[in-house]
Amino acid sequence: MPKIRLRYAGLIAFVTHIVGIFTGFLFVTIITRRLPIYEFGLWVWISRLIGYFAFPALIINYWVTRYIARGFKVAKTSLLLTTLLASISTIFYLAILPLASKVVNAPQFFFLIATIQVPLTYFIYNLNSISYGTRPQVISYGNLVFEILKVPIAALMVVFFRLSLIGAILAVAFAQICQVLIVYTFIRSEVKGSFDKKLVKLWLKAFWIPMYGEFANFSLTLDVIIIIALISSSVALAYFGAAYTIASLVCSPIYLAYALYPKLLAGGVSKDVEEALKLVMMLAIPMAIGAFIISREILYILNPKYVVAVPVAQVLILYALLCIIASFSGYIILGTEKVELNPESTVKDFVKSLLFTLPTITLAQNITYLILLSIVTYFSTLFKIEEIEIVLYWVYILLISSTPFAFYKWLLARRALRFTIPIKNMLRYLCASLPMVVVVQLLKYQLTYVPYIFQFVFNIMILIGFGAVVYFITLYLIDSEFRSLIGLTISKLK
Repeated sequence: MPKIRLRYAGLIAFVTHIVGIFTGFLFVTIITRRLPIYEFGLWVWISRLIGYFAFPALIINYWVTRYIARGFKVAKTSLLLTTLLASISTIFYLAILPLASKVVNAPQFFFLIATIQVPLTYFIYNLNSISYGTRPQVISYGNLVFEILKVPIAALMVVFFRLSLIGAILAVAFAQICQVLIVYTFIRSEVKGSFDKKLVKLWLKAFWIPMYGEFANFSLTLDVIIIIALISSSVALAYFGAAYTIASLVCSPIYLAYALYPKLLAGGVSKDVEEALKLVMMLAIPMAIGAFIISREILYILNPKYVVAVPVAQVLILYALLCIIASFSGYIILGTEKVELNPESTVKDFVKSLLFTLPTITLAQNITYLILLSIVTYFSTLFKIEEIEIVLYWVYILLISSTPFAFYKWLLARRALRFTIPIKNMLRYLCASLPMVVVVQLLKYQLTYVPYIFQFVFNIMILIGFGAVVYFITLYLIDSEFRSLIGLTISKLK
């Protein structure tokens, strides 16, 4: 098994994700500018629905990464199982299709076109789980191909041929096909050997662990069903989806720690955790601050109609920071647990392990969130509160209910593996962000909200570019570790 290089894989993942952010942002801008709010909300609903039917994929993928990172040859077995599960899930998706379209009063044809994304999602998840345990950077290559291809295809389908939501669905499906081919090309050498029945029995014996963990994560997405059921409109989903686009930008630095989980599975130490944490915080702090102060401008790019969701976006930015903390903690908690390596481990042993503890915390968090969301949304509809206000209540509940659980996961991670928190580094990142804020605020006053979207985007890119340059120059002057990192990077490029 190739040695996993934490910094290299993390930087590759982050750089490709940043490129994906811009291409993904262009994609979202295309569909939000061309699709009515109702259809964009329908887009969010269909995307979530496909995610629901991809739920069983984790039965395989969870164990694939953990085993393959430790040297076991499991790729071929997992691909055969994935084919079976994908077929079954596609049949169930087609069966539920009439009900899924009825709850939002939408034509079934949109959902039928999206059927192809169900098996494609299964294969993407499985191939990524194989890559994650051996060559994490390959996932980044596949994501990059997906993000780049879907933009011109969407422009062709949605703008030129005016296929609206159908064009957006087809653009994603075609890009997913290319993603599957690219990832498989890189990891095909891992797909060898015969079907391992003993391994399948072992996975099925402990299937409830990944299912339980996936259900804990999956339960968070039930908020969309609650909103749809109580409001019977996709407009609220559109506001939430537009605002969440900004929050996803802030989440991107977690990709710098992308290889931490397989690294810990393969025997990583606390030094690896500290290195990854510094890299993540070095970008998470300025990106969160920057996104907070230009959230209005970003929403204007998506569509001027979404500018009313600025407070929603700003709350979700804070939530994104919590997600970074929770995700980073999860890498450590799951990466240090070894209970499955003991063939004598019983159900009781698994229940006592961190593999069970982490999803239990997540499930408790999400149940709390969903109960509060249901109550508040129900009374909001009784009092006929406007949809944008309901969405604002929605994200406040999400933030407040997530905070204590995110920090509890952090404490649990520190118990699992002792590591030093780089407080001094984080303070330097914060200090370096202050001049950036001044520059961005001054440039904001020069902005004109012109109707020509490409000119406005160009102006925003200049603003972001100046802010980034000021941040990194300031950090270079006050942080010796950052200077060393830059010097090391330059020497390796020569």
